[in-house]
Amino acid sequence: MNKVLFIKSDHYCNVRVQKYIEVLKDFHVIFVGWEREPCEGFLKPNEIINLNHGGGFGFSTKLIFGYVKFLLRLFFFILTKEKISSHKIIAINFDVACVLYFASFFRRFHFIYEIHDTFSLSYNLPIIASKLIDFVDIKIRNNCCKVIHVDINRVSEKENNYIIIENSPLDYIQKKQINI
Repeated sequence: MNKVLFIKSDHYCNVRVQKYIEVLKDFHVIFVGWEREPCEGFLKPNEIINLNHGGGFGFSTKLIFGYVKFLLRLFFFILTKEKISSHKIIAINFDVACVLYFASFFRRFHFIYEIHDTFSLSYNLPIIASKLIDFVDIKIRNNCCKVIHVDINRVSEKENNYIIIENSPLDYIQKKQINI
């Protein structure tokens, strides 16, 4: 059975992840994430690997340290996961894709990069930090095997290796056959 590895710095009860779990029910779905709060009453993937627990949302020192801890654990998880290249890996958002991009220098694997929002536009960052993040983001887009955008307005002019899956993956699947 095909194994799909979803990685997100959040929990599996995220609305978009829930839609993927529903759509990919014929696949072995493994979710690697951060259980910020309990997830009850939601569809569960076949496997759940929480690299971090607690921390909540918002902006706090605890959350910042939680992010650093999660991203470091993710980096070492990817480096030590057996047969990682046999999985279809979907990195959801820049923070996770960035870790996978740098881990791919040490270990050979491919991943799909799903972008909900442009990271540098989502946060009020200094200009130099935004430019650096945008530079790394372009490198990631150019080096991953596919980029998923939620709408055509988020595609940059230089991209050609992307698909659009609007905020409802089930609608997309019903219109087109997805090859993972």
